[in-house]
Amino acid sequence: MGEEEGKGNILTQATYPLLKENSQLNFIGNVEGRDLYNGKIDVIVADGFVGNVALKISEGVANLVEAARRNGISRFVQESFALTYPDRADAWIDEQTPIDPAAYSKTVSDAERSVADFCAQGYTGVVLRFAAFYGPDAMQVKSYINGLRWGWALLPGGPDRFISSISHDDAASAVVAALEASQGIYNVADDQPVRRARYFELLASNLGLKSPNFVPEWATPMFGSVGQAMSRSLRLSNAKLRGATRWRPRFPSVREGWPAMLRDMGYGPAAPGR
Repeated sequence: MGEEEGKGNILTQATYPLLKENSQLNFIGNVEGRDLYNGKIDVIVADGFVGNVALKISEGVANLVEAARRNGISRFVQESFALTYPDRADAWIDEQTPIDPAAYSKTVSDAERSVADFCAQGYTGVVLRFAAFYGPDAMQVKSYINGLRWGWALLPGGPDRFISSISHDDAASAVVAALEASQGIYNVADDQPVRRARYFELLASNLGLKSPNFVPEWATPMFGSVGQAMSRSLRLSNAKLRGATRWRPRFPSVREGWPAMLRDMGYGPAAPGR
C-alpha cells in the first residue's frame, strides 16, 4: 500500500495508531509489496481483500515463473491490468508510462518484475495490461445495470474522465496473439476509449434507461484504494499490440460492444423502463 502513515482505507488508517501505540509490539509501520518476502517483516496485518490479492499475485507469479524455468518453458504470458497506471486526464497512455499501483494492487509490480527476471535469463516474457473487462458474465457490468435502474453510475470518478475497456472475447484473442509477440509489455484495450459520461449513457440508452447521475468526487476516498484506482482517467493506447501482432479488437469501443453484450445477456431492443 505504500509506507506512508496515511495510506490505506478508513479501516487501515484507524488500525495504524492502535498498532503503533501498543508497546508490546515491534510495529514498523506500513510496507511495500516487495517487503512481503524479503525478510524485513515477521507478521503482516492486512484486510482480507488486500492480503488475498497480494499473496495470490506476487507469490503465485513468482512460483509460476520458477516452475517455467525448471521445466524448460521458453515463453511466459502474464496477466496484469491497466488500473495500475496513474491518472493522465485526457492524455494517451502507452506502455512507456510508469505505473503507479494503488494499495490493493501494489504486488502487480512484483508480478511484472518476476516476468522481467524471466526475460533477463534469456526466456520470452509477455505482460498484458488489460483495460476494464466487460461481457455477459462480468460482475461489475451487472452492478452497473442495477445502478442504472436506480439512476446512478456506480463507478468512482467524474463523468469527464476516460475509461478504457475490452470485451472478454477481445481479451481472449489478445492472449492468443501474445503467443507470437516479442517479449515486453502490451496494453490490451479497445481502439476508442470514451469518457465515463458516454460510457454509461450508451449502456443506459441500450437498456432504455435515462443517463445516470455520478457518485460525488468527495465520496471516492470512502471506497479505499480500490476506489482511488477505479476513479483514474485512463485513455489507453493499444498501438503497440496492434503493431506487434495481427490482433484487432472485434469491438472498436463500447458503442459496438454494449449492444452485442446485452443481446448475449438476453436483453431485447431497448424499451423505456427496461
